[in-house]
Amino acid sequence: MVKKILIFFFLSYFLVLLEGSFLVHFPILNKIPLLLILTIFYNLFEKRGKNFGISLAFFSGFFEGVFSFRSISLYILIFLILAIFIKFLLKKYLQPVIHLNYGKIFKK
Repeated sequence: MVKKILIFFFLSYFLVLLEGSFLVHFPILNKIPLLLILTIFYNLFEKRGKNFGISLAFFSGFFEGVFSFRSISLYILIFLILAIFIKFLLKKYLQPVIHLNYGKIFKK
């Protein structure tokens, strides 16, 4: 768990530095919010019942706020609300997939 937290901590840091220093020089690429995309995709594809995506949203919002001119808490709040909203939608409207054992049905 600690290893996973450190990996996403440094990944968030790297992405915000990449976004703020390198991608600024390209007119099309500087409009892509990398941390937002990372947060959305991680929360969408995380296993049901796991809540690590919320801590990833916190790290992403923290780094986005530190390297911008707005308040840090604003970005943390935006990313956390987004992660919780995705978790809520997935829990409420998506049913878990039932895995059938086809080996018993199609036995020779």
